[in-house]
Amino acid sequence: MECKGCKLHETRTQIVMPRGSRNPQVVFIGEAPGENEDIQGKPFVGRAGKLLDEWITYLGLNENDYAITNVVWCRPPKNRYPEQDEISACQKNVLTYFLDVKPSFVVPLGKLATEFMLDTRIRSMTSHAGEILVIDKFFKLCPLFHPAYFLRNHGDWKPMLENLKKELKK
Repeated sequence: MECKGCKLHETRTQIVMPRGSRNPQVVFIGEAPGENEDIQGKPFVGRAGKLLDEWITYLGLNENDYAITNVVWCRPPKNRYPEQDEISACQKNVLTYFLDVKPSFVVPLGKLATEFMLDTRIRSMTSHAGEILVIDKFFKLCPLFHPAYFLRNHGDWKPMLENLKKELKK
């Protein structure tokens, strides 16, 4: 895939495409690739990715059950937040991906990914983290704090995952 839809193509090493199952029950969606992801060409391979892997194990998912992607597929310089024009430029790729894999659950990781999936601004993640939302009867959404949040704050993430864990067992 080649993309020059926004200025991120000028500074990226490569496009970081989704990874995981082509028929996932769950798609985790983060914000943007970081340095490790830009180098390796895979989403969530750094420290936050290792914690996400722990969450996936805790949820009882195997490699055929999930996929991982980001709102934008190119690394913003210095790991800054993606700008609105960059998000808009990548939106078609992300939505096409979701239409292709048709997950039952989408799990946005962090505020930016949650706002992207809900197509609206939210005040904070606290009121949404772990909540199960039905989106147009096509899939369920379960926003979670980004794994990096727990790397910084060293909190217990298991309670946040309980609703999702219960829903996945149904």
